[in-house]
Amino acid sequence: NRELRANVELDAHSLELESEVQALRAEVQRLQEETGSSKEPQQPETIEVLFALPGPLGLEFQAQQAPYIIAKIHDSGVAINLGINEGDELISVADEPVDHANWEDLVRKLSKRPVVGKFRRPAVSDSAGATTKLWSSVNSMGAQLLTAARGN
Repeated sequence: NRELRANVELDAHSLELESEVQALRAEVQRLQEETGSSKEPQQPETIEVLFALPGPLGLEFQAQQAPYIIAKIHDSGVAINLGINEGDELISVADEPVDHANWEDLVRKLSKRPVVGKFRRPAVSDSAGATTKLWSSVNSMGAQLLTAARGN
């Protein structure tokens, strides 16, 4: 009788742990969907920026040849606070692709104002914040499982 009761308690405890594992899996999946950290790669974002004011843009590129990737945005330039980020790639100016433009042509195109520049922002697979949030949730569920396994 005592052995039968112990087996029933063990089965109930196993079902409880299995339920908590399923809840953990569901929480991980929910956080992956919420943060976009699924296995499918995200597409890069494209943004258009209107340069209307005269003066230097304040954009520093990684190289003076294509691809024209932003290395730094200077505080004193026209481009500050227009939504451009370091790592963005300039892909067109005035609807003309710049993937084969030489440096002098690019400078000339950007000097005409107003002019629209189109940038490609690299896709981000996961951010540190999303990872931290995911692991915080996993650790919380893991602590609950450990407590349950120890019998409170």
